[in-house]
Amino acid sequence: MRPRGFTLVEMLVAIAVMAVVALLGWRAIDGMQRGRDINRDHAAGLQRLQAATGQWTADLDTLIDTGEIRPIEFDGRVLRLTRNDALQSRLDSEGLRVVAWARRDSAGGSRWMRWQSEPVRSREALARAWQAGGDWGRGGQATEGVVDLLPLTDWQIYFHRGGSWTNPQSSIGNETPASAPSASTAASAELPAGLPPDLAKAAQAAAEAVVNDAAPLVSDEAPPAASSRTTASVVPDGVRLVLDLGPGLPQGGRLRIDWVRPTLEAAR
Repeated sequence: MRPRGFTLVEMLVAIAVMAVVALLGWRAIDGMQRGRDINRDHAAGLQRLQAATGQWTADLDTLIDTGEIRPIEFDGRVLRLTRNDALQSRLDSEGLRVVAWARRDSAGGSRWMRWQSEPVRSREALARAWQAGGDWGRGGQATEGVVDLLPLTDWQIYFHRGGSWTNPQSSIGNETPASAPSASTAASAELPAGLPPDLAKAAQAAAEAVVNDAAPLVSDEAPPAASSRTTASVVPDGVRLVLDLGPGLPQGGRLRIDWVRPTLEAAR
């Protein structure tokens, strides 16, 4: 008897079954690949978000009040602050930096960006860096120090001063500190009546010497600005950051971050 082979119908059925199995296998592999890509994009977006918020917290943790300008200021568009390098001590520090945070519009949409200046060591350089940070945050160009962080649709900032969260542009906590009396004021103070001329002159010179000794030393590198004493302000007790994340991140939505001044003492 001659052996019987496969018929044409059986071959077609076998091919169809193999095609279905191959299609199912390909869809399973494609689903695994898509899942891996989604997980990778989600992890990358989360890492970018953590890096951006970590940098934000690091800037606030190293906030320094120079006494020349406000240590932190938000005008509704750009936040500027002065910070020190956490890895350097005052002895080996290259200088403090001015940092600016802003939401900038670009071809790809609104982005949250950060700018920092070169280390500054004089009052004149500090004033220039502060002005440069404000100009960049309002749409100016900068060749160095700019980092593109996240897609952002909107952001709000609140300062905790006077026991409550307030608008950074309000007057709470921005009061002008009292300035020391000038030499002319001290010199014009009334002296006790009836003093001999020589004793009156000596008392007048002593009063002027006390005022001059109390005045801080000024570096010859850059004279202080006329408004330096009137713009000083204390560091707020806390800073609240509210971010409306853009569509480019897997973690879209609203994010709130509260920062508390490390040297703030708990109320008893």
